[in-house]
Amino acid sequence: MDRLDQLPQILDTLPVFIGLVNQDQRYEFVNSTYEKRYELPREEIIGKTVEELNGSTEYEKSRDKIEAALKGEFVEFEYAHDNRYYLIKYLPRKEDGEVTGYFVISTDITQLKKTTIQLELNRAELNFTRSSFENFASFTHYDRIASVGAMAVGFAHDISQPISVMNILIDSLRSSLKGSIAEQSTRETVDNLQYQVQYTADLINRLRSFSTKQGVERARSDLNQILVDSLSMMSPRIRSNDIDLTVYTCKQPVEAIVDRIEVQQILVNLIVNAIESVTEKKEPPRKIKVISEVEEPGIFAYRVIDTGSGVSSEMIGKLFKAFESDKESGIGMGLSISRILAANNGGSLELATTNTSGAEFVCRLPIAINKSKS
Repeated sequence: MDRLDQLPQILDTLPVFIGLVNQDQRYEFVNSTYEKRYELPREEIIGKTVEELNGSTEYEKSRDKIEAALKGEFVEFEYAHDNRYYLIKYLPRKEDGEVTGYFVISTDITQLKKTTIQLELNRAELNFTRSSFENFASFTHYDRIASVGAMAVGFAHDISQPISVMNILIDSLRSSLKGSIAEQSTRETVDNLQYQVQYTADLINRLRSFSTKQGVERARSDLNQILVDSLSMMSPRIRSNDIDLTVYTCKQPVEAIVDRIEVQQILVNLIVNAIESVTEKKEPPRKIKVISEVEEPGIFAYRVIDTGSGVSSEMIGKLFKAFESDKESGIGMGLSISRILAANNGGSLELATTNTSGAEFVCRLPIAINKSKS
């Protein structure tokens, strides 16, 4: 059987919704997960418009996002329906440089969402009793961190199988595109998709190593390239939020003995914080500046600067504590984890400046010493 013919069968094995919608907003393809969700055979789904399948009320909730995807924009958002939560991505489909529709990739994140909500409820309960039961609160706090770790390891196990299937799917897709008109225009998208799948797999492997107390192997890495890779991964979210991004990097490569994935995680967390800060602020500008520089001999610095509302005076003293956040939907783990990762790599992470016009975070890492040849 030709590998292209196997694609529908592979897509049917994935526990996610995968569909293809054309410029008329009609479904051209759906996998078996759609059939289960709508309790209709795919023959009855294909040909229907998005509005016909979902109803006018639900259609209006995502209409602007659909129109954006049909203009060539990458769209990502969360969607709630019938007490379930979904993470939905629209990936524009291009042929000869023109947008002919978009791919739908939707993942059911209900369990993760409910876990997050429960953690928030636990935190609220802890805050209510903390003033009277400080010792008990401290114990509960560390017990909760252990619980989050246990759940994370479980998620890592569950996610690993779909990732393996995705890699097979990407290889099949790349093989089927060889020699076709669409190969050149879609190659970059396929390569970026594979990079992000591999990045996710690396994070999961790191989580498993951490949970089993295995040592981390650090190696010489180009710190500028780590920043470029991190920004590439975050670029769809930056574009979709209409953020003006400015990047300044060192002209020459700078190496450090670090865990590449851990440093990427620090940068991604800082960039996510900056994105959330500038998008929550009502008035413009929405700007983020990222700088990588040799700050002083032997010290390299990443600086992430935003034009958000800054850090409140109440949060400054507890900014890097676990489960402390001034965002309504924040869990308060990103900066805490990032500071630990920076220290693990011989560096530091701190809030450099903050005011009502924004904030600046700086992560410093020691530069690797080049051994002279004897």
